[in-house]
Amino acid sequence: MGLVWAPGDSIKQRGIHVLPPGIKLSVPFSPRRNMASDPEQAESLAARSPQRSWGPMLTVKWQSELERLLRDNTGENGRLSKTIVKYPNFSVVLMVMKSKATFPEHRSAGRISVQVLKGHIQMHVLGNLVDLPAGHLVALDREVLHDVEALDDSAFMLTIVLE
Repeated sequence: MGLVWAPGDSIKQRGIHVLPPGIKLSVPFSPRRNMASDPEQAESLAARSPQRSWGPMLTVKWQSELERLLRDNTGENGRLSKTIVKYPNFSVVLMVMKSKATFPEHRSAGRISVQVLKGHIQMHVLGNLVDLPAGHLVALDREVLHDVEALDDSAFMLTIVLE
C-alpha cells in the first residue's frame, strides 16, 4: 500500500518520525522492506536491490559506489560520474577522473563543494590555482567560473545546492 504525505501531515513508525511535514512521498512504504536478519542474506539483498537517489532519509555506501565507478571504463574524456543523491535543489555526485583528464571551464548555478576522496586534482578558480590532494575540500559560491584537472587517477564527491 502506498502512502502520500502532504504539508502538515506527520506519521510515526515505532516512535521514529518517518517524514517531516512538507515532504511528499508517493511510493510504497514498508519499514521492513529490504531488511534481513542474516548478514549474508542482507548483503545479497542489498546487491540486488535498486538504490534510490531520493527519499525522506538516505544512507549511501559511497565507497561501494566509488569502487564500481573505478572498475568501469571512464570513456573517451577520462571522466565518469554517478549521482548518488538527487533532490530538486540538492545533489551529491561521485566523479572519477583519469590522470591528465580535464573538465573544461564552467560554472554552476548553485553553490558547490568538491571533496577529494582519492588522488590529486587542481582547479583554476578566480585566477588562482587551487591544489586539492586527497582529503581536501573546496567550496564555491554560485556562478564561479572554474575548471578541474586530474594530476593522478582521482575521485571526488561533488555537492551542489541550488536555491
